[in-house]
Amino acid sequence: MKIKHSLKIRFTTDIYNPVFTSFLILGIIEPSGISEMSEVYGGVWRAIHLPFTAMLYFSLLFCVISFFLNRTKRVDLFSILIILFWAWTIFTNVINGIGFWESTFFSFKILVGVFVLKYHIMNGHLKEYVSVFDFWLFLFVIINILTQLLYPNGLYPVAEGAVQSGRWFFGNRNAFIFPYYMSIMFATFHHMTKYNKLRITYYLYIALLVFSQIIGGSVTSGLSIIVTVLMIVIFRNIKTSKFKICSISLIASLVISYLLINIGVNTSLARLIKVYLKKSPTFSGRTTIWNTALNSLKGHQLMGLGWAEIPVGWYWNVYQCHNNYLDLIFTGGIILFVVYIVLVYVSIKKLSDKKRNVSQAVLAFLFVGYTIVYIMEARRKDVGIFLLLAMMYYSDYYDKWILVSDRKGTEIV
Repeated sequence: MKIKHSLKIRFTTDIYNPVFTSFLILGIIEPSGISEMSEVYGGVWRAIHLPFTAMLYFSLLFCVISFFLNRTKRVDLFSILIILFWAWTIFTNVINGIGFWESTFFSFKILVGVFVLKYHIMNGHLKEYVSVFDFWLFLFVIINILTQLLYPNGLYPVAEGAVQSGRWFFGNRNAFIFPYYMSIMFATFHHMTKYNKLRITYYLYIALLVFSQIIGGSVTSGLSIIVTVLMIVIFRNIKTSKFKICSISLIASLVISYLLINIGVNTSLARLIKVYLKKSPTFSGRTTIWNTALNSLKGHQLMGLGWAEIPVGWYWNVYQCHNNYLDLIFTGGIILFVVYIVLVYVSIKKLSDKKRNVSQAVLAFLFVGYTIVYIMEARRKDVGIFLLLAMMYYSDYYDKWILVSDRKGTEIV
């Protein structure tokens, strides 16, 4: 019995070091540019891509082993919904002719990402997880910005022989916002847990993220980052229900998405967008993508079409609907959309209504940021939003050490 006890302690405590944690998370956050360049160029880039793939399956193995070594084998509602989301995504892909292994591999990133985070939270080692996650995302962001500066026209083409346009270490410029939001979340929590405040280096880092979006040609995403961080800094001690904040932002995002996709932009609004915002009233062709996706969905509204490409003209296909909610329905039908909404509901419901809680305020306003971005963007393989929802759902387990302004008298400054 003593030997078993010793083994258990070694397994649950000694593994929490930066190297081991890095092995667990690197496969989850592999920059999309690496996998895309491995397909275009092969060779060295494929050799770089393979260790990330190996680490992802290592993380999956770790999740399985840790589950069976955990006596309680706790399975909560959040875990069930994540598994259901993952399983239904694979199912809809398979019945629509998308490769099983391709669907499984990319879906695993969401599943494994959530359970690795949950494992660290449940065992009281979220600080180590946040620190390592923040380090790697910071490093990847710097590399991405360097590739933007060194290759202003793009680091690599979409396919062999194609023109290089707007694709760098994090892939397409429109996709930067997703790893950047994930980076903001972990950078904020890292500063909170290590320094008890947001230092000047934090704001300089946010400025770098905005700069990257601007030189990448996505000013709107840069503005969304500024708005999100301002909400975190200004309203961190807000007493208003975090659940209400998240609910209102989600409903507003859904309503705006529905109006834009199904009704479109009227003449007056189109003129304002064109004259004052200097933007196309088609939102850079998004209205065409939305209409094509809606037409493709006819007869498939319940189960969706999987990760199918969306044909826009005879020469151009896109891989997502540029609206998260439409993309959920396109991928897994109304069923997947409902699973996602229920997952969001049970997560934001965990946020406190009764006290000024800095950590939960950060999570709430990051969620608001996502609801803004989701009106014009989507990413089928994004892990960040699910990590954010997991942080919300399991917030009771780490509130003892995270900053809570009315409990410890400390706050972000």
